[in-house]
Amino acid sequence: MYLHYTETIPLHRPGSAWRYQRKTCHSVLSSKPIKEYVAVQKSVIALFLQNVVKEEGNFMEELRLATGRIMMSVTYGLPLVDLDTHMYIGDAEKTLKLSAESVAPGAYIVDLIRVLKHLPPWVPFNSIPKIAASSAETVLKMTKPPFEYAKTAMSQGTAPLSFTQKWLEEARWSNDVDQVAKDKENVMWMAATMFAAGSETTYSALLWFILAMAMYPDVQQNFKKSWTLSATIKEILRWRPPLPMAIGHKFTADEVYRDHLISKDTIVIPNVWY
Repeated sequence: MYLHYTETIPLHRPGSAWRYQRKTCHSVLSSKPIKEYVAVQKSVIALFLQNVVKEEGNFMEELRLATGRIMMSVTYGLPLVDLDTHMYIGDAEKTLKLSAESVAPGAYIVDLIRVLKHLPPWVPFNSIPKIAASSAETVLKMTKPPFEYAKTAMSQGTAPLSFTQKWLEEARWSNDVDQVAKDKENVMWMAATMFAAGSETTYSALLWFILAMAMYPDVQQNFKKSWTLSATIKEILRWRPPLPMAIGHKFTADEVYRDHLISKDTIVIPNVWY
């Protein structure tokens, strides 16, 4: 029961929309364009350090807020210190918790017995429609408001550089009205994917990095002397991947892997931490 998540890149069915989203995200997340947001990251780091000094012992919450601020600014152009930003980050955290529960294979019986989704709401003990409606509302609450914020800022001419601003600007120049509508929908879901994936994985990786530096001071000294930032990030992601079991994927056709037949519709759970 994926509750709108099938519109996002990890769970989207292969097709033109999926290819568009994937290609677009790669074009803005490569090493060169991401440098445009270095100033935002520096500002957030400074704010994070100031708040940690003020709120001793609460660095984990401050770190979560910092990663959320970076992704909100990069994705939607939201101000770093703003009540709307805090509210959107809170909504996103609820959605991320929901997604962690929902994408696990077998989390809901309807994922295994698909015909159950056709049961009418009046059937006794059928909570599926109610759960789906409530969860869909939670997902849209994370997805639409910040996107509409960016659109409004663009119409007022006050939108700073962001992923949403850049790609909505690209979509405006098309003469195909239907295509513009499709592109806007794709941009909205791409932005939601970027924020959700980026904030949570960054937060997790940074926590493991801090723990590693505290546990292995000798490694910390080597890091100061010779390690590069890129190598450090790769090692953290190898050592403690944020999503060690990744996301279950379903085979759309029979496939043979290492002499084993994997039948169509089989759900495969990748083991990233191997």
